[in-house]
Amino acid sequence: MWTKELRRHKGRTIATAGAVACAMALLMSMLSISNGIIATVESDIRDSSADLLVGARYDTNFPHGHTIASNLSSWPEVEFASPALRSIVTVRVPGPGTPNLSAVALGIIPGEFRKVLRPADQALIQHWFSQPGDPFFDASYQGAQTGEVVISTQLASALGVGVDDVLEFAGDATAPSQTFRIVGTIATELSSQQIIQEVRWAFFHLSELQVLASVAFDDGPGNTSIADEVNTIYVSLTAQARLDPDGARHVQQAIESAYPDFAGMVSTKSERLQQLQNEYAVARIFYTAIGYVSLVIGLLFVACVVVISVSERTRDIGALRAIGVSKRSVFFMILGESLLLVAFGAALGILPAYLGSAALATYVASTQGVAPNLTVFTPELVLGAMARVVVAGAIVSLYPAWKATRAPIVEALASRG
Repeated sequence: MWTKELRRHKGRTIATAGAVACAMALLMSMLSISNGIIATVESDIRDSSADLLVGARYDTNFPHGHTIASNLSSWPEVEFASPALRSIVTVRVPGPGTPNLSAVALGIIPGEFRKVLRPADQALIQHWFSQPGDPFFDASYQGAQTGEVVISTQLASALGVGVDDVLEFAGDATAPSQTFRIVGTIATELSSQQIIQEVRWAFFHLSELQVLASVAFDDGPGNTSIADEVNTIYVSLTAQARLDPDGARHVQQAIESAYPDFAGMVSTKSERLQQLQNEYAVARIFYTAIGYVSLVIGLLFVACVVVISVSERTRDIGALRAIGVSKRSVFFMILGESLLLVAFGAALGILPAYLGSAALATYVASTQGVAPNLTVFTPELVLGAMARVVVAGAIVSLYPAWKATRAPIVEALASRG
């Protein structure tokens, strides 16, 4: 009985189901993307070996980075501590008239930094520095620099260069440039723990970037020394400290006690997860709101179509009432037709939702330099979205179903003419 009216008006049924399918597809795509972004970032943090992060506030630096990291590494609870410096540099291909590009540079101690990354991210690295340490710093900033750099594939593509090519880097467009040889590239999917978000970036030995970024101070007439400034220290705990539920918290408190200036700058994994969840809460609300707005529009269209259908069938409903069909039966007949139409449309929207979320994830990955697996398309997500759509469909169908029960039998039968 419920499908008879739907089959009678095939064109209207298909159009209405299509509207529901579009609403369903957009809702699921938005939920998939928002859940996927959060899940990706959370997994990056959980899988990273950086149990604690010492981060300077407001993109500032703090001094004695190598010394502090070396001291922390000597603690029995700490496996290693690795300092890093983030800075903006300009880069160009040597030659007259070649344009400058801006890039985000990260000065690191290569061997230690690789340990910070997830195993999946380590596999993305193609070649690496010949020196795993920081030899220029070991020589008290007096020895020969390695002149090595590892760049992102996007930056390499933008400059038209590859491994063993030479690039000129400078702290800014007006500073003297230095020449570096490309010793490797890293795919832009590398985004562990939001260490890298930008598309164009470059890795240097920490001390060499400190020189390049002009992190120096005047140490007397004619004597300029390099300031050992960094803005991040990644701290990895030993297995025993990591297994202790309060191990990270105890080391955090010990660091802030040993270095009072770091108060409020040391964060654990759980704190970073909470911070990211708070930061992405607005984005999740935004994505979800877009999906629900489309759902409301689609279901209001369904309600309008069902109201029109009820108006067209006034005499049929009157005939049913005249032969003894109860108001309750009429109510559930109209409600059942509406729910069947909504459920059919929602089922049609599953495949477009999957394809749409995959296309959107690919676009975000290509423009933001992050992993393309940003979507979370699980049976739980599909069933949850279906349930939301059906429940919302039932709510908007209550009025036309109620309206069908209100027409007086005599007037309904008189409408035959």
